[in-house]
Amino acid sequence: MRGLVVCGLCGSMASGRVSNRYSYYDCNTKKNWKITGKHHEEKIAINRRVLDQKVWEGLTGLLDDPEKLQSQLQARLEKKNFFLPPFPLPVIKTEKELEKLNYQERRIVDAYRESVITLEELKQQKAALAKIGRFWKPR
Repeated sequence: MRGLVVCGLCGSMASGRVSNRYSYYDCNTKKNWKITGKHHEEKIAINRRVLDQKVWEGLTGLLDDPEKLQSQLQARLEKKNFFLPPFPLPVIKTEKELEKLNYQERRIVDAYRESVITLEELKQQKAALAKIGRFWKPR
């Protein structure tokens, strides 16, 4: 369980320590409360054997009951998906890139209208943008 246990008050890692003949999980922030200023009055420690036993009982209970395991997994997936953006981030990036290309194309056409560039330069620039645009268009 080393590295998996976290403090219920502050979320810091609760590493293991040995005191005389017992071993505990206790909050790392608790040890440095003078530096962090977090919860120095509370006792943040649990006997390692007690916690390990509770975790083992919970795991075996889930493995013995496939329906309960399925419902737990479904609840975790729903919770995880709740925080996801409405569309995948790559689509958002693609849309932004396409907007940039459209803006560049409008600027090139404006430059041609104002006689800043020639028709040949306009064709070359539009061809270059078209190549880039094919890369960014959703497939």
